[in-house]
Amino acid sequence: MRTNKKLVGVATEDSGGVILHFDDGTDEYADALIGADGIHGCVREFIVGVDHPAAKAYPSGFWDTRTLVPVAKAKEVLGEQYFEEPRQYGWCGDSGFLMHDWLDDGQTIQCVMSMLDEEWGPEEEMRALDREKLESAFSRWTNSPIIQGMIEVTFPDQKNLHQLKYHSSHWKTQSSKLTLSGITVSTPLLMPKTVSA
Repeated sequence: MRTNKKLVGVATEDSGGVILHFDDGTDEYADALIGADGIHGCVREFIVGVDHPAAKAYPSGFWDTRTLVPVAKAKEVLGEQYFEEPRQYGWCGDSGFLMHDWLDDGQTIQCVMSMLDEEWGPEEEMRALDREKLESAFSRWTNSPIIQGMIEVTFPDQKNLHQLKYHSSHWKTQSSKLTLSGITVSTPLLMPKTVSA
């Protein structure tokens, strides 16, 4: 494994291995390659071919925003009843999904708010998100006991966060030396880390 390197190309070697080309101009030789280089990586194109429909990930049609909250604050704002067991709690509603789950050995709660949205451009991956936009997105969730609390812990001080567009790709390929199948669901690596106190 090599850290702090960006893979920019892959080629086969006569002996059956692979040559890995990195953006710093170096090459590495390997017997096998595990392609975990993300939605904008080059391994998928190498495996399925540049012109294959699965060579590029496509927008999945939803976004989400995530916030990290200390357990005490989450219990105070959302209610003790949603923390009786250390597990994920989720709510589905009109075109959206809310979830919170435990992290850091029970010290932190991750709050996730997600909404269907087909209006994103093909190259657009992140948008600014403010409290007003979030309230508008979930406005059809009438009489929801959790929605206002989730908005409150997401925007305790009116900060702007980011909406992250998810991508997906379904593919499978097989050859004499290689069998791969996968579903890519990924976001940009710039996941905002917001801790509210």
